[in-house]
Amino acid sequence: MGSTMKNKIHIIKVENNENQSKKKIIQNIRENKIIYIKNKFFENEDILNPISESGPAIILNSSGSSGKPRKCIHHLDNLNLSAVTSGKWLEEQGFELQNCLIFNTLPLNHISGLMPIFRSQVWECDYINISPHLIKNTKELLLYTIKFKKTKKHFITSLVPIQLKRLLAEEEGIKWLKIFDLIWIGGASISSDIAEKCRKEEVKLAPCYGSTET
Repeated sequence: MGSTMKNKIHIIKVENNENQSKKKIIQNIRENKIIYIKNKFFENEDILNPISESGPAIILNSSGSSGKPRKCIHHLDNLNLSAVTSGKWLEEQGFELQNCLIFNTLPLNHISGLMPIFRSQVWECDYINISPHLIKNTKELLLYTIKFKKTKKHFITSLVPIQLKRLLAEEEGIKWLKIFDLIWIGGASISSDIAEKCRKEEVKLAPCYGSTET
């Protein structure tokens, strides 16, 4: 029997959700590569052995429900199918996919920061990056976001609980949250106090956990 062909893993280092990294990811996917998207500050993971899996595919670090870090490979077909399936669910809620506007607040080495790229392409809708600096400056964030409301599109974003808690602590943060027609929240549980405050303020949360939305 012949030996199995091994494929190189290409590393893309990202800091947050910067546009240049997004473009690099899309280009590598189009070239059918296997890419490992890593936080550029984690310098001890640069060497990865070639694998027998075929591209295009993306490898991300995930601790899952075990809490133990491991590398998970996501093939392009799975990511696109995730976008198709979540799109069907949104349509059942009355959303028009091409009229969605996705705000990405999470880093591209996080599954919920990566998926907006594929959703925007599959749904054929617009996509906006929100930098860590901007989401922590709620007054500036609110002013920046309001100007897009004239488009009359469905506003969608994904947050992790620590972001949600911080936004709920400020008046402008609450106003920003209330702009959205859907907020996926996952990666960890949210407290009953946070959940109750979101109900009171009519913040439209759609709870999920980690890669459940994928």
